[in-house]
Order: sequence, then C-alpha cells, then structure tokens
Amino acid sequence: MAELQQRARRLHEADTQIRIGAELLQAVDREEKRLLAPPRGPLGKFLHPFVVGFRALRARRRLKRLIGDTMENSAVAYDYACRRMDAQRRVVEFQLYTGLFSGWHLLHVPLFIMMFITAIVHVIAVHIY
Repeated sequence: MAELQQRARRLHEADTQIRIGAELLQAVDREEKRLLAPPRGPLGKFLHPFVVGFRALRARRRLKRLIGDTMENSAVAYDYACRRMDAQRRVVEFQLYTGLFSGWHLLHVPLFIMMFITAIVHVIAVHIY
C-alpha cells in the first residue's frame, strides 16, 4: 500500500517536470479527490469497489475533453492525467483487497478453531468406541 501511495505521490510531484497548464493540474487534482471521496451510506460503501473503475473512466473522459487538441502537448498531458488516475484507482483497489483479506481472517480463524476442536473430539470418540 505504501508503495502504491508513493508511486501516486511521485506522479503528483512530476507535474513540475511536465509543461502542462495550471488549469489541467487543478482538474486532475479535482478528479483525484472525486475518485478518492469516501462513499456515503452502507450501500455506497458496498458498491464503492465496483464503481471506482467507472469513476476513473469518466474522469479520464472529462480530462480528455478538457485537454482536447488545443493544448500544445495534448498527448503528453493526457498520458500524465491517465497515469495519475490509474495510480489513484490502484490505491483504492488495494484498500479494498486489504479489507477483504482482513474479513477473510475474521471468518476463517473461527472456522479453523472449530475444525481443530472437531478433529480432537473425533479422535477421542474413535478411540473410545
């Protein structure tokens, strides 16, 4: 997770090396915040992992429309914007997988304990019978 966030930060800091407009940088920052905005309500939290990809796609389209062909380095600017959106999408997806893994432990540790107890009871019952 730290590696993904560091990569996203490096992309954010790379904007000083690329000559693109301040308006585009503000738009990319705005889209990043919109992408990372925490969902509201239980349904939003449940659907958030499934919606992040679509949100990133819509953000790319909005940025492409903003960039258009009018900018001097439109291909470079669009590539930069896409890389930043992808980095933020990966951070959100990684957070999802971290949550799923902790949920997996929450379910499987008690199941492991129950299986262990069942095995002990089974061995004792077989030897007594």
